[in-house]
Amino acid sequence: MKRGFTLVEMLAVITLLGLLALVIVPATEAVIASLKNDSYEAQIETLKTGLKNWSAEHVLKMPGNEGEYIETTLAQLKKEGFIEVEFRDPRDNKCFNNNTILRVTKTSESYQYEVVGTITTTDVCEVE
Repeated sequence: MKRGFTLVEMLAVITLLGLLALVIVPATEAVIASLKNDSYEAQIETLKTGLKNWSAEHVLKMPGNEGEYIETTLAQLKKEGFIEVEFRDPRDNKCFNNNTILRVTKTSESYQYEVVGTITTTDVCEVE
């Protein structure tokens, strides 16, 4: 008695594996893309946290009237040690541009912290 698989059985297994790959690969890619976007949003929140800490150190510079704002750059936050020197975009693993503008705006009851400059990325992290 011979042992082993017939050609038909092997083709059936290969076909099933191919169908599974067609279903699993796109779903996995979508999950990975979603996680990278979530990580990017977390990086933006880290920038805002650094901006809040910078603001606490520069209280006298903070705007006093509603609608007024003060801006700084990513390079300034790096220079003063409020964020990591190497700040990378998780979607493409490139460094954030040091000229990225961060703004603190006075609202009626508090301050609003935001990244307003276009975040372009570079291949090489700039250290100032």
